Amino acid sequence: MRLSRIITTIAVGLAVAATPSAAGAALSQPQPPPYQPPAPTLTVSPSTVDVGEIATVTGRGFGSRELVEITITTGPLAAGVPGQSARRSDGSTVALAPVAFRADEQPQPGGGNPPEHVPSKGPWDGSHDGARQVFWIRADVDGFFEFAFRARHPGKITITARGLTSGRTASAVLTVLKPYDHGKGPLPVTGSSMETPLKVGGGLVGVGAVLLLTTFALRRRNRVGTGATS
Repeated sequence: MRLSRIITTIAVGLAVAATPSAAGAALSQPQPPPYQPPAPTLTVSPSTVDVGEIATVTGRGFGSRELVEITITTGPLAAGVPGQSARRSDGSTVALAPVAFRADEQPQPGGGNPPEHVPSKGPWDGSHDGARQVFWIRADVDGFFEFAFRARHPGKITITARGLTSGRTASAVLTVLKPYDHGKGPLPVTGSSMETPLKVGGGLVGVGAVLLLTTFALRRRNRVGTGATS
């Protein structure tokens, strides 16, 4: 009986002595870092458009159902230099031309809250004069949003998205060109604009043909008259 008590006491003592070592070993193990959600992204497709064309702006990684503030600012295009161009959605390249634009002339948005844009109502129209624009759009439950943007002013447009709840931000750049800023001068004239020059040209050709035939006829008549006289 006394022997069993001695054995039990020794076992309890060993267990108590081993407990701090096990706890220390557990604490010494590296802990996994806290979960960090992926950084938000903002993309524009295509990245280069002409004035009046529409690009699609897509945001990911924002808060669930949060309002996202969209800020649109326009700056000048880079000066056109040899070898400097922008790639269009069809794979072709176009030369960049400078656009006269002064940032200090941008009117600031008025007081009050910016308007909330509903994508189902159509594209968001850019400013005609390159003024700074601010509006809100609501992300879905997965932090995703998308809207169409119609470019109205040439230049380098920076689109910035900021979650009003999460504070997360992302930005993207859209290059907007004038329809004739393709390094080849104005676009070719087609369609009805060609009808008047063609009509005028055809009329002149007809008049010339009549005059030429009349000249040949008069010369032949004179030759016949001269031969008869002699």
